[in-house]
Amino acid sequence: MYRIEPVRKNYAWGSTQRLQSLFHLDEPGPLAELWFSGHPESPSVLDVDGDRINLAEAIDRAPEFMLGHEVVQRWGDSLPFLFKIISAQVPLSLQVHPSLDRAREGFARESESGLDLSDPCRTFKDPVAKHEMVVALEDFSASVGFLPLRKQIAALSMVEHPLAHRMVEVLAGADKGKTGARNAVNQAFRIALGWEEDGTCREGDPSVSQAIIRASFGCDPGSPLAHAARAAEAFPADRSALAIAMMNPVELQQGGSVFIPTGIVHAYLSGTGAEIMTNSDNVLRAGLTGKYKDLPRFLENMDCRPAPPLDPSSGLIKMILQADVVTYRPTLQEFMLAYGHVDPRCQEPDHWWAVSDRLRQAQARFAQAVGPQHVLASQGGPRVIVCLEGIVRCRTNSQVLDLKQGEAAFIPASEKSVTVSGGSPAPGSYILASCAL
Repeated sequence: MYRIEPVRKNYAWGSTQRLQSLFHLDEPGPLAELWFSGHPESPSVLDVDGDRINLAEAIDRAPEFMLGHEVVQRWGDSLPFLFKIISAQVPLSLQVHPSLDRAREGFARESESGLDLSDPCRTFKDPVAKHEMVVALEDFSASVGFLPLRKQIAALSMVEHPLAHRMVEVLAGADKGKTGARNAVNQAFRIALGWEEDGTCREGDPSVSQAIIRASFGCDPGSPLAHAARAAEAFPADRSALAIAMMNPVELQQGGSVFIPTGIVHAYLSGTGAEIMTNSDNVLRAGLTGKYKDLPRFLENMDCRPAPPLDPSSGLIKMILQADVVTYRPTLQEFMLAYGHVDPRCQEPDHWWAVSDRLRQAQARFAQAVGPQHVLASQGGPRVIVCLEGIVRCRTNSQVLDLKQGEAAFIPASEKSVTVSGGSPAPGSYILASCAL
């Protein structure tokens, strides 16, 4: 095991001091993301016997030792996942991620044009598809994918503005069938963004935000309009806040999760969570940000099908519930997460951690209870474990390492298993990222 330092990602707008508090960081400005990363553009640093070496270089020196034979055979000499702890108080951006074909095509096109990887106008940073999943560490709000047409119409009908009226007309006039719905959503979304047929985009309009905020008075905080109003308040000149009223509102409590495949439009509004994704930094933005917006590529990549967000109860994500750990495992093999709790004071095998118990009851799933010490489900492969509270003790075949709140370790594939237990009389919690092999 090697201690690992995250890469700090600063944003002057939309961030909080929550990550500084959680990780005991001396960071004067707002901090939105901490990356535990082997991505070549932002690799984390390992402590290897007192020497500092970035994770990408360490993997390059000994790929099978660090990643394991199967991982190297499947994904080459790179960590298959990118793991982050994120925190925001306003929307980070309205965005979508590309599929594998689109990522390869876009990366090749921008590379051939000579656009540097560090250029702020660069959209495709790598040729990798980007799927991601978020597990809430505290209350977490997002807008993910598109609502059924009738609900989009209901929300937009409450906004007294010509743009909203145009969008309602388009949605209400959709031809029957899935293709008609997708086309209508696509057209209405373009209206919200100000996208014109000639490829130009209209400037922002503060009157749109004002109309959204007025319409949201008295709405449930978890409603589409309430989410749109939060975006409008944060970005008063950005008309794309109107697009949020078309989207599924997601309100997660601690331990709740949402899985976002490629093509799904989404915006993280507020909260603190663990985010894991395929090893890609490809983000196509359309609004709610001061960063570069690539509207043509965004529109090419977005999936316009109205559909509910994917959560563990949908059957498309496998969630394993145990007394002291919840394992979130999507259908792909690049990543999974385990969110766990240790309390040496409690030895009863049927004592459930509050998070796992709430999720267990909500989904009516029962798993075999385990004690406060347990071997995590993932065996072998590269792993990153972060202590979120108290002290946790990580034990492998060759080493014991105590992690305090905010400390993290990289566990190479050469360590076939890891046991996590309490490192002090007080309870602790952790989250572990790994492959899902």
